Amino acid sequence: MAAKHGWGWVNLADPLSDGNGNLSKAYCSDNYFHHNSDGYKVWCDVLRQYAADRMGLGVKLSKGEWRKSGDSVYYQYSDGILASGGWHWIDENNDGYARCYYFTKDGTLLQDDKTPDGYSVTSDGEWIMNSRIRTEKVAVYG
Repeated sequence: MAAKHGWGWVNLADPLSDGNGNLSKAYCSDNYFHHNSDGYKVWCDVLRQYAADRMGLGVKLSKGEWRKSGDSVYYQYSDGILASGGWHWIDENNDGYARCYYFTKDGTLLQDDKTPDGYSVTSDGEWIMNSRIRTEKVAVYG
């Protein structure tokens, strides 16, 4: 419903969850629903990332790891969220230089193909332009 009206939606429940759908006690100050300082840090990190995405910065502010399921490849950020729905700059080795990858709405890495906006990606999913893999200097947080 949010997307239909052009509104944003931020999923704060999953990053704060204990895996069973409850607020993790690690983030709870009263064993019920009030966050402690660690909970508020997660809350702020998620909102910062949402703002960066909405402003079109395109740089994920946390690390993650590649996942594979059958022939599909995914990238899951450290907050548990899959890269999805467009371009993501990923600094795999934390050297301050990221490569850009295109992920479908369901989070599948597009490989050896053209993206919906007309760009080419390599068999490893990296954005290629003028026969060169695109890299950018980035700052990584988290």
